[in-house]
Amino acid sequence: MNFLHRRTSAHKVTTLQRPILYYTPDSPPCQAVILVIKQLHLNIQLKDVDFDKSEHMSPEFRKMNPLHQVPTLDDNGFFISDSHAIISYMAAGSHLTSTDSRLLARINEMLCFDFELFRVMGEVGIPMFYEGAAEPSQKALKILDEKLSALEYYLKQRKWVSGEFLTIADFSVLATFSVIYHCPIDLSKYQATLEWFARCKKASVGYDDIEEDSKNALGNFLKSKGIELKLKS
Repeated sequence: MNFLHRRTSAHKVTTLQRPILYYTPDSPPCQAVILVIKQLHLNIQLKDVDFDKSEHMSPEFRKMNPLHQVPTLDDNGFFISDSHAIISYMAAGSHLTSTDSRLLARINEMLCFDFELFRVMGEVGIPMFYEGAAEPSQKALKILDEKLSALEYYLKQRKWVSGEFLTIADFSVLATFSVIYHCPIDLSKYQATLEWFARCKKASVGYDDIEEDSKNALGNFLKSKGIELKLKS
């Protein structure tokens, strides 16, 4: 019995405890996991990890994840520490993934694409969000344009990032693109992507709450650093 069936089955498995997701609200990978949790109505305990108190460096946490990163899932002693692996594990057997080998390969392809998009997003966003730069470097913007142009190409051919129905890959890319959207960057030439963004937000259970939590956390962080940056509404 996979994770989804164990967590939604009418048959109660009394020996199992609620899984725990260790996360931070301003982390796009964590947000992707929470979006999938909400979409599948999974009963999972959320534990906010306080990095300022170095909770991620505690011996207990490092036993779960020696890389001391979030998100980390504890499913009764089975630990997973990558957002893409976590959502693949949680969604197995659901309508957000597939057993068809070609479609599953496409989903995995777009999860890998999200990893690259997230990396480039960091190169663009970190100087502004964490270092007070007025704008990102031209080199970072050029690489970002390459990734977004590829996403635009995909979304001109299909409704969702992996094909014709919503999958876990959409939630990963959605969480990453949400941060890019709030950067002071002109995204007007990526019309298919912006249309998908609006469609994906509408289809996502609880997206508004997650976005609000993220913006509040980011806003508080920027304020603590004395950085003035107006986020898009």
